[in-house]
Amino acid sequence: MKDRAQALYVTPSPTMFINRNRINTLALAARLPTMHSAGEYVGTTGLMSYELVINLKTAKALRLDIPSTLLARADEVIE
Repeated sequence: MKDRAQALYVTPSPTMFINRNRINTLALAARLPTMHSAGEYVGTTGLMSYELVINLKTAKALRLDIPSTLLARADEVIE
């Protein structure tokens, strides 16, 4: 997965929601940033969602710097 992608977009579905912990854990282990459609996915080590929820702990694990201007626009920031 790491050699074929630079990021992972997780589409919204009941199957993806049920498996969100596993998806995010595997993506984090592969150092792949994840984008989700809902904030509920981000709390389980996802990186961010279209509701603009940003997980700084995951960003740090991926060695990503999130610009302060983006953080200021976020609806929620998980530290």
